[in-house]
Amino acid sequence: MKLRQSLIGSLVILSSVTTVATAQYFPTPDSFLQPGGCSNCDENGGRWGNRNWQGVNWSGRELRQANLEGANLAMADLSRAQIFGSTLKDANLTGANLTGATIRSTVLQGAVLNGTIFKNAELFMISLENGQMENADFSGAQMKNIYLGGANLQGANLIGADLQNAFMVGANLIHADLSAADLRGVKLRNSILISANLQKADMRAVSLAEANLSESRLSGANLERAELAKANLENADLSGANLKNANLERANLRGANLKDAILDNIFEMGADFCGATLPDGQIEECPEEEVQAPIPNEEIFIDPTLNEENLDINNKDTSPSAP
Repeated sequence: MKLRQSLIGSLVILSSVTTVATAQYFPTPDSFLQPGGCSNCDENGGRWGNRNWQGVNWSGRELRQANLEGANLAMADLSRAQIFGSTLKDANLTGANLTGATIRSTVLQGAVLNGTIFKNAELFMISLENGQMENADFSGAQMKNIYLGGANLQGANLIGADLQNAFMVGANLIHADLSAADLRGVKLRNSILISANLQKADMRAVSLAEANLSESRLSGANLERAELAKANLENADLSGANLKNANLERANLRGANLKDAILDNIFEMGADFCGATLPDGQIEECPEEEVQAPIPNEEIFIDPTLNEENLDINNKDTSPSAP
């Protein structure tokens, strides 16, 4: 009897230790502890893909090599979570809270991140290519070298985010707030930043060739050595911005506000400053459009004395015959 009780006690202790160890590295929601256990996971790694975890609280948990592909994590609490080497491909994280989370080497392609909160989060070696992140909150997030090509960040909050050397070619940043963000060396070619807020952003050596920045706010931004060839800056606010050594070749700056801006050594060949407010407050005059004069109709003069009798219509030789 004593031996049996001792064995039972040892099993209980072992079970408790196993549960604690599992909780340290993988989430253990109450459903795992119900009779039957978890039918879609094993002891070495979580495989909880294509399941409904909506609203689950995994705050502060550590997920290593967890497979959550296609899972529904809408409104989940993942604040301060540590997610390493996991997959969240095609997962639904709409409105989820990842404030202060650390995410490394994790697959997020195809994930829905609309309204997701990444405030002060750290994202390393992450690809969010073509991701859906409308109105997402990345304020204060560390996102160096992140891949965001073609991503939809319309209305996103990126205030103070560190995006150094990020790849954001073709991204949609309409109405996004990137004020005070670190955008040094970011590749934003062909991106759409209509009405975006870039006030006081550090944009040194940023690539914005052929990007659409119309109606955007860039007051106080540092655009030193920025690539803005063929960029659309129509009606943009660049007051007090630093554009030293920037390339503005064939850029559209019609109606832009450049009051107090620094334009030292800019390359402006073919740039259009029509109606723009210059650094000294003067308005740039628009060149008169050249109107091509209509080509007058050519008047054909017909000699009324000519008739069929004195016209050599048949190209006959009418020269006098030799005697």
